[in-house]
This record gives sequence, structure tokens and C-alpha cells, in this order.
Amino acid sequence: MPKTKRTRNWSVPFAFGALLLSWLLWQFSQFWRRLLRQPRLFHPELLPEPSLELIDQAERIARANVEISIEDRLLPDGSHKLVLNAGRRNFREPWARDFG
Repeated sequence: MPKTKRTRNWSVPFAFGALLLSWLLWQFSQFWRRLLRQPRLFHPELLPEPSLELIDQAERIARANVEISIEDRLLPDGSHKLVLNAGRRNFREPWARDFG
């Protein structure tokens, strides 16, 4: 009796691979989305202008730092709230004051 060649069913490994690839792409896109939403370390307001005095430059720097620290947060009920954060980059906890 001749033996028939048994073919392998690739649908399950292919589906698993496609699922894994889509999950990895989703994680990669979420990483870049969160990274690009971070405030930039270089801000045009922080460039010194020779015509400004020291107090005016300090005021512009302070205003730019406060504007960078204000974030739009999504609340669990779907509404948005402006929150003033306590710092930049690595320490971004909201203060007890909300704007909005």
C-alpha cells in the first residue's frame, strides 16, 4: 500500500505570526506616539535675543517652562482637563491644580 504524503497545515502558525507581528507593530507605534508627545528639549522661546535685558529673558524662559508643563489629560469619563505638571521629562506628576 503506497503511503500518501501528508502536508502540513500552515494556517495556525501563520495566524499566530500575523497576530504577533500586528501586536509588535502596535507596541512600536504606541512607543513612538508617546515619545513624540513629550515636550522638546529645544524650545524656540529659550533662545536668547541680544536686545532683551536679563529680566526679560528670565521672564520668557519662565513662561516657556510653564507652557511646556501644561498637558491635556483624558479623564475616565471621556472629558479632557488641562493639568499643570511638576516637571519635565522624567518627573511628570500633576500638581493639585487643574486648569480648564
